[in-house]
Parts: sequence; structure tokens; C-alpha cells
Amino acid sequence: MVGQAIAWLDVQPDELRLDLLCDRGDFIFSLAKFTREVVDVEGVAA
Repeated sequence: MVGQAIAWLDVQPDELRLDLLCDRGDFIFSLAKFTREVVDVEGVAA
């Protein structure tokens, strides 16, 4: 599933990607292998 999403996103090695509501980070760790930098943002009630 992650591989298919990366193909749909047309991820390039020189890009910065933002992952909103990343939860455990499963997707972002896979995405990090294919792009320059990833930033994850998780919303948690304070």
C-alpha cells in the first residue's frame, strides 16, 4: 500500500514532503527513503 501511494505522489529525491497526522510514522519512514526530507506533524490535544 505504501509503495502504491509513493508512486501516486510521484515522489522525487530533491523534494520536501509534509505528513500531517502521521500517527506511528509507518508511512513517513517509508517515504523518507525516496525524498530529501520529510516532516511529520501529529495533532494531540494539550
